[in-house]
Amino acid sequence: MKKLLFLIMALWLFGAIPVLAATGSGACSWHGGVSCGAGSDWDGSVICKDGWRDSSVDYSDVCTETCKLGYMDEYYNLLAECKATQLKNNGILIDQKNTLLEKKYHAIIDPLPEELQVLSPTQQSSLRQQDAQNIQFQIDAVIAKIEKNNHSCDVVESSKSLFCKDLLQIKQLTCPVHSSLIDDKCRCIDGFVMKDNACISHTDDCRNAFGQNVYGMKGRDENSTCYCLQGFQWDPSHSKCDLILITSVTDTKPIISPPSSNIKSLEILQSTEGLAFEKSQSKRTIVKTYQKYRGFFVIQQGNNRLWYIHPTDKKRYLIDSPSDLLSLLQKKGRFVNAKQLKSVYKYPRNYRGMLIVETKSGTHLYINPSENKIYDIGIKDALLGYNRFDLGFEIIKGLAKRLSDVEIRKVMVGDL
Repeated sequence: MKKLLFLIMALWLFGAIPVLAATGSGACSWHGGVSCGAGSDWDGSVICKDGWRDSSVDYSDVCTETCKLGYMDEYYNLLAECKATQLKNNGILIDQKNTLLEKKYHAIIDPLPEELQVLSPTQQSSLRQQDAQNIQFQIDAVIAKIEKNNHSCDVVESSKSLFCKDLLQIKQLTCPVHSSLIDDKCRCIDGFVMKDNACISHTDDCRNAFGQNVYGMKGRDENSTCYCLQGFQWDPSHSKCDLILITSVTDTKPIISPPSSNIKSLEILQSTEGLAFEKSQSKRTIVKTYQKYRGFFVIQQGNNRLWYIHPTDKKRYLIDSPSDLLSLLQKKGRFVNAKQLKSVYKYPRNYRGMLIVETKSGTHLYINPSENKIYDIGIKDALLGYNRFDLGFEIIKGLAKRLSDVEIRKVMVGDL
């Protein structure tokens, strides 16, 4: 016995016997661990922190700590109630089956009614067989009901992991708008930053610190990096952005800065860009550029600004973040009802370049003029319960055409 124990210890020390990992390591040991906050996959298995979904480990076996608020008790109570109903129904069905079996037995051996005694023995036997066969059909139907009843709780048993997911949905309700629950923590979606338990855009974060003439972008450690709007510059103390005084158009040089999420002084931008082109560009050339690109999202090559050229009002609108996209949809989108929305899906060519909003269903669409194809740019997240305009923002950036500074400045700037 001692020799056997020594042999086992030696094999273990030299790695011949694998050591069982702690809970969850076998599920996502090569993928950063289990992400209980992501909920279960469609088949009830875990989702790893790097997004890997092919684990065979059951979510409820690894992430039971996320179900402390009695949701698993609710599952077991529901299962017990289902099993009790199943047992009761089985008892009733078995009684029905036994009654029919006894009826079939008597149909075979009992003499026929007196009025049928005049029939020949062959005819009487045929009648008995027919009665017995009819009763057997009823027995088979009851047996099928018993088999179906035996599986009546399968749906409840297979939904075990959903109770944890429901709990995560309850937790999600406690997270602020524009955030999602990740590893039991509320984290702001891309384009937003957490301030005083609220997710605000990087631009709003910068304006709270430096006033209205700034905008923000994502910086290091998910904080905001702030910039002056076009036509403004930092004051000596770097506490606010002051207006740049322009003495003449010829002295004006374009100010290259990162994209702005909301240009406050569009009049200044329009004057510096527009006046410079009045002398060099004819009205016909300007109209031609607008006609060519209306309804498109475009990226300005000089500074990578993302613009939407409205299909009807002859203006372009700056889109710097998911919140800007939402503002664009709310202020420049075409609002339709459910019936009109069906027409959009059926005849997208009639709505090319438009932003479509149907508020009842929470639908936000963009019809790309290049291919008359419909894109969902306000994807509804069923688990989180709100529209993912951050995903829509990435979609339109991928669809955008690149346009030179000369071309894009031929289109007037609009204000959101």
